[in-house]
Amino acid sequence: MSVLFSIIGLVVGGIATVWGYRRRAYHQVISGTPTSRVLDVDEPGLVELKGEVAATGDDAGTMQAPLSGDTCVVAGWEVDEWNEGGKNSSWHEIAEGYDSVPFLVDDGSAEILVRPGSDADASNWTSNISLDGLDDSVAVDGVTVDFQHLRVEHQLDPDDPTPARVEEFERRAPGIDAQTGSVFNAIDFGNAHGERKYKEGIVQPGDSVYLLGAVEPADGDARPDRRLRPEDAVVTPAGDDEFILSTRSEEQLLSKSRYGLPAMVVGAVVMAASVLYTIGL
Repeated sequence: MSVLFSIIGLVVGGIATVWGYRRRAYHQVISGTPTSRVLDVDEPGLVELKGEVAATGDDAGTMQAPLSGDTCVVAGWEVDEWNEGGKNSSWHEIAEGYDSVPFLVDDGSAEILVRPGSDADASNWTSNISLDGLDDSVAVDGVTVDFQHLRVEHQLDPDDPTPARVEEFERRAPGIDAQTGSVFNAIDFGNAHGERKYKEGIVQPGDSVYLLGAVEPADGDARPDRRLRPEDAVVTPAGDDEFILSTRSEEQLLSKSRYGLPAMVVGAVVMAASVLYTIGL
């Protein structure tokens, strides 16, 4: 039993440490990067901007969100599945991702092009504790798209008819396994094993956003002595820097990540105590 408690301590401490580390990383990069005016963007590098989203005005200026069909420029999605595991039944994230079209951010001084791209991760099997991103966000390969709320667009039991929009979404989303249930679902109460929630958040023209990303020349001409103008530049996920696009304010993002350091410290202490306890057995 003592060994079991030590293992539990290591797991809990590890989760707290990872959770805290990721949120501390967000807190540091957001608080440590000064906000720039779009008009003052004149060279490549990390930039923090705040402004209003506008469509580019071309034929691909907007898109339909995959789960809701709403008009937007960015859509983030998450798929959670209910897993029956005796006393430890819970929701698990099995996939997340985002899609986007290029759009503009206008802060009143000028406007600049933003290209978040698109990406997905369907290899996840995590607890309902978000370890790789902020709550109500999707985070894939250093790109975080954050929303006020990830809304449940569809919630389906394994034997429910699949809406056409979900069928189309799963055909395009990489690596999401077919939904399966359990022989015990017929006599089970509450959530059914294999039940899924399809969540979505969107960024639309007119939304106020916080943006942290890498400025690059829009035409790819990255001469070191070249001075840029906002109309010559694009903000993208590039290099090893974080890319964060959020419909929350900077203050809200800092508030959501403020417990990173305390959680990291507590997690490390719990892990150390568990190791020392195990050695002393």
